[in-house]
Amino acid sequence: MSKKTEVMGAVANVIDFVKQQLKINLSEAANQGKIDVSSRQIEKICHYAESSITTSFVKAAGQIENAIEKWVKDI
Repeated sequence: MSKKTEVMGAVANVIDFVKQQLKINLSEAANQGKIDVSSRQIEKICHYAESSITTSFVKAAGQIENAIEKWVKDI
């Protein structure tokens, strides 16, 4: 496996963690009364937020890959 593939896999894992943590944090905030939203509203919010995060990652992935390629060439 190439270094670029390893790094991109790790970044994708971080993005997945961010999305999971978003769900957890919103649910906890609702349960603690910090925000007034239903479970169904949280699901909708998370759907749109996750979609936005994924789209942003896909758009930015090229920048990460370019930085990796530059770093590998400089070694």
